[in-house]
Amino acid sequence: MRTGRRSDAGRLLFGLLLFAGKELVAALLVLVGASLLLFAVLKAAPADTVKTLRLQSEVAVTQGVEEGGSGFIIDSGKEYLDWLGGAATGRFGISESLQKGRHASELIWPAVASSFSLLIMGLFISVVFALGAALARNVFGHLGIVRLLSSTIGIFSAIPVFLYVYGAVAGGNRLIAAGAEAGWWTPPHWFPLPVEPAFAPWLIAAVILAVGDGGLVDLFQRFSGELRGALKGEHLTGVRMLGLSLPEVVSRDFIPGALSHISRRISFFLGSLVVVESALGWPGVGYLAWRAAAERDMAVLLGAAFIMSVLLKIVGMGCDLAGYMADPRRRVGG
Repeated sequence: MRTGRRSDAGRLLFGLLLFAGKELVAALLVLVGASLLLFAVLKAAPADTVKTLRLQSEVAVTQGVEEGGSGFIIDSGKEYLDWLGGAATGRFGISESLQKGRHASELIWPAVASSFSLLIMGLFISVVFALGAALARNVFGHLGIVRLLSSTIGIFSAIPVFLYVYGAVAGGNRLIAAGAEAGWWTPPHWFPLPVEPAFAPWLIAAVILAVGDGGLVDLFQRFSGELRGALKGEHLTGVRMLGLSLPEVVSRDFIPGALSHISRRISFFLGSLVVVESALGWPGVGYLAWRAAAERDMAVLLGAAFIMSVLLKIVGMGCDLAGYMADPRRRVGG
């Protein structure tokens, strides 16, 4: 009996290592490919429109850059490898525009923390709302209020993020100003929007991120489909006959597919994150990348894009790993 348990544990461990290895290799290929492509595009841009990339080693681009040809390619390749080595240790070069002379990492890492909190909260709100609505639809779908809820989710989720941001800024500022003039309240310290970071603007941004650009309705529909399959009649009959725990069986059927859908939506959330942060002035990595692109700050732009790719892959790998653990069919020997 113990030998069998050890064998199962060994297969599970081997499966986890194999899964993690495949995901890490894929992640490294994506990150290197994306950063190399962006580096090549920026280096190919006219010299008068893009700031020179300064690496941690302060290695300047040699004569091959000015002369062009193979020398330019070789020097650019060395420059990219130097940058990639620095990026592996969290250093991305020197800012030439946004805050000239400062290391790009000093600008990027605080922005990453702000973006990550906003991304996680927006994703959490979206998942909670979508899951609650999906449960109501599958259990109480015959009720008119549940049908109204489904239609309302579709309508609100169809509104683009930038319209939500405009409404929040314009409408919110007018509402706060009107209430202050009437003596109902004192304007908060973050008024008017956009302004410095505060809890209320952060929560507004998270809700907009969760609802806009079709993210909420997409998760709602996909969660509903997963629950419909897990709750189908013949499946539940077998569960009852075997005396199994209904919530546990339904969860095991629902979780892998749900996490896969969440992982797929994260990339769309990152795209919306840039719009939300830029419009609300939230000091996240999306807003920083937008400013770096406008100011042609190559080191900051390349580092911010690299970190955004890393964040996307880490969260996606976390969802995939949880789905792998929840679904025995995906394990080696399962």
